[in-house]
Amino acid sequence: MASYLSRHPREALFHDAVEALLGDINTPLKERFPQLRAYEEEVLGKIFTGMNLTWPMPQEVRHVDARLAATEGFQFFGMSSPRAYPLYIRPWSGREAELRFIKRARELGFGSS
Repeated sequence: MASYLSRHPREALFHDAVEALLGDINTPLKERFPQLRAYEEEVLGKIFTGMNLTWPMPQEVRHVDARLAATEGFQFFGMSSPRAYPLYIRPWSGREAELRFIKRARELGFGSS
């Protein structure tokens, strides 16, 4: 997992950036309405392009994101998945997530130091 993220750390950090604009649209809804997924991808592409990030998003980032989603499903909802990582996810508060995101963004050269 770490090797994927070390190759694309900026893209990994912003892989869910579209959720800041559109909200977190759940996967079953996107499967039912493919136009939602297409629109989400279009907006994410504009975000990535505008931030000079690799687009289309690297498959490695999508792979890790999917496995982490499976891990969350297993850990928090008991959903069995062979794709889940064998690790424990400690939930962060919204404030802790915000501070960690800002710190990492600065480490990667986004914003002012």
